[in-house]
This record gives sequence, C-alpha cells and structure tokens, in this order.
Amino acid sequence: MLKLNPKFTTSCTSKDCRPLITGCGRSGTHFIAEEIMANNIDVKHERIGSQGSVSWIYGVPHVASERTLETWFASEQDTLLRELPTSEFQFFPIVHVVRHPIKAIASLLTCFCGCGSMQCGGWADEPSWEWAGKHIAFSQKHCTVYRIDKNGQDRTPPLCISYGANERVGRLIRSMEYWVHWNEIIEPQAHYRAKMETYDLKELADTVGWELQGEVKQQEFTTKRNYPAETITWEDMKNADEELYEKVLELTSRYGYENSP
Repeated sequence: MLKLNPKFTTSCTSKDCRPLITGCGRSGTHFIAEEIMANNIDVKHERIGSQGSVSWIYGVPHVASERTLETWFASEQDTLLRELPTSEFQFFPIVHVVRHPIKAIASLLTCFCGCGSMQCGGWADEPSWEWAGKHIAFSQKHCTVYRIDKNGQDRTPPLCISYGANERVGRLIRSMEYWVHWNEIIEPQAHYRAKMETYDLKELADTVGWELQGEVKQQEFTTKRNYPAETITWEDMKNADEELYEKVLELTSRYGYENSP
C-alpha cells in the first residue's frame, strides 16, 4: 500500500475519527466492504459504521445543498455525521482504492450499480450518475435525451438518459470522464492508495487501526457477476475521445498499471 501526501498530520484531531475506504464506483468497494465485515470490523458499505465506511459516494466532501440525494444513498444519521464540523467528526485516515481502468470503466459502462448489471441493479444506475454529475461537469457528448423532473423542469446539472444512435460511445465517454475525474477528486484527500487487485487486508487493517481477531479472512478479488458484462479495449477509448483517452493513460501509469494499448 502506497503512502500519499506526507503533508498530512499522522493523527486525527477530531473528536470522532473513522477510516474511509473510497474510490471510483465499480472499483471493488463492495467486495472489500464484505471482506472487512467478514472479519468482524463494524464498517458499512455506502453507510457509516462505528469503525468506518467503505463508500464511493463519500469520496467527495459533503455539500449541504445535496443533502436529499446523499440521504437517498445513505441515511439521515450518516448525513448528520457528515454535516458536523471537522472538530466533531472526520474521516481519517482515507484510503484511495483503485482498479485497472479497462475493468473499472467497462463495469461502469455495464451498470453504475452495486451488482454490476442493469438486470439486478438498474434502479441504482441513474441516481449514481446523478450524484456523480453533482461533482463532475460531464461533457454530455452525443446526448440526445435528458431527464426531466416531475415539475417539468430540466435537471440541474443535466442528467443524460439516452445517446441515441451513439448509445455505447456516449456511455463510454461518460464512464471514462467519471473514472478520471472522480479519482482526481479523491487523490488530494487520500492518505494512502491501494490497488484492488493486490491489496493485503492485514496491511490495510494495521494501517487504519483496525484490530483483526484470529485468522484473517481474505479472498482473491473477483466480481460476483451472473450477468453479461461489457468489455472494452484501449482502442475503443481512443476512438471515443482521444484527449480523454490520454488522461486515462496518464492515471493508469500513475496508479502502477500496465497501460500499453
């Protein structure tokens, strides 16, 4: 696990400090949350447990104006914690989990949801993109249809729900934009970074201050998918948006992955 940002203090000064494991959605936070909980550590996925949280949505700072949508993902109690001043509550330390972009972006293209498929998690795909769009200015390239609120007004920011004849390319560009910018949002906040494919649970626990009892239960990272998944290539991303593709390559190299097309 790589230590980041040495400028950060080595101890938390808040009255209530809880570790946060976060990263881009579809990068393994669901898997890692289940592993941590299997070792009797009270964390929650997309929620806040007494010993911390594993959540992609908490990769961004709390904004009061987004309270309703944040509560939809989490709970009123969790959101109230996030609204406390940092002297009262703080995520500390923060671990940035990354996954190879070929896998992560393809998974986002399939479904931005916990189970990784529109067949079982399509209900979460749209709210997930809406939450991401509150923090990322998506280009909306190729978008033909935007979601309209019940009162007949456009969403702010716009929420694309169809790319017409360019459906796959439009969703791929949005997935690439999200993977790049969400990781960039997390990076300045993170104290450590771990690769989902090679992280060690015992090292992670020691780093954030969790005490594991007995034999550590850890499995090789895999997706529990029973539905067809999208696959992508470097060429697909380059053809979709060459400038964005170069940004993906830059982060791929920074995170220690092979980035040869």
